[in-house]
Amino acid sequence: MRVRVRPINLRGQPLRKDERLEREVYEGRLALQEVRINDFGRALTRARVTDLLEGNEKVMLELLDAVVIWIGEQSMRIRGFETVAGVQYGQTWDVEIV
Repeated sequence: MRVRVRPINLRGQPLRKDERLEREVYEGRLALQEVRINDFGRALTRARVTDLLEGNEKVMLELLDAVVIWIGEQSMRIRGFETVAGVQYGQTWDVEIV
């Protein structure tokens, strides 16, 4: 499904609403599925936002151990953890269905 995603945290720390509104919004295709990740030695639920650039799929955002914690008519909230420069941080996304 086509979505717009606004991350709520920055390196695991929650942003104030005005700070979130100033940050980049990611628009692309959302996929949520269970995948085996060898680095963790188990299957995890992965949420990914991708876009097609020049015919190639580009991953813009990714959450592991992703859980949908809220669904509305045209929006949802997903939480999990992201990896930034080799460090894992808790992250939550506000997701708007386009």
